[in-house]
Order: sequence, then C-alpha cells, then structure tokens
Amino acid sequence: MMNEKKINTLLAMGASRWTKYGRDRLYLRNCYQELLKIKISYYNSGNISCASLDGEGISNSEANRIKDMAYGCYIDLMKDEIVVDGKETSRVRNFKALISEAIEGL
Repeated sequence: MMNEKKINTLLAMGASRWTKYGRDRLYLRNCYQELLKIKISYYNSGNISCASLDGEGISNSEANRIKDMAYGCYIDLMKDEIVVDGKETSRVRNFKALISEAIEGL
C-alpha cells in the first residue's frame, strides 16, 4: 500500500510523520480533508452547516464522525496498516476503506 512517493505526497498534503521507540507512524489529522476530498462548512457557532464527500452531499453527523475518526487516524508504516483510535465497528471499517481507497488513488 505505502511507498515513499505516497508518503511524500501525504506529507506535502499536511500529514505528520512520527518516528520514535521503534515505531513509524503517519498521522492524517491535518490532511484528511484534502485526501478524502471532503468539504465542511460551519455556522458561526462552530456547528457543521453542510458537508460533501468527493462532491456528494453527506449528513452533518456523518461529516462529524469522519472528522472525529480522522483526528485519531494514522498509518502504521511498519505494519502497513491504517489505525483508528476507538473500537472496531462497521463505521470504523468503512472509514478505513475510504482512507485506503483514497491512498491507492494517489
């Protein structure tokens, strides 16, 4: 899945690399919007007013879930797997598939 070209592309998008204690991770919290082509608009209150994923409208709650999952998402470069903080649910699996598909398209 990951190669140096994809890693460099993600870093250019805003991902951050953390290498310490024998671990090598690529955190996606700062690049998920560009990677997934998600657009989120907010009210002045900070609540989501509308959102779209790759040009298709999605619910505000779905956009909020994606945002929350992306904040705790990283790629374990040693194991070559996508990791999302929290329990492994169908939503998390769908999110991982979404990320994986977007990375394959880089």
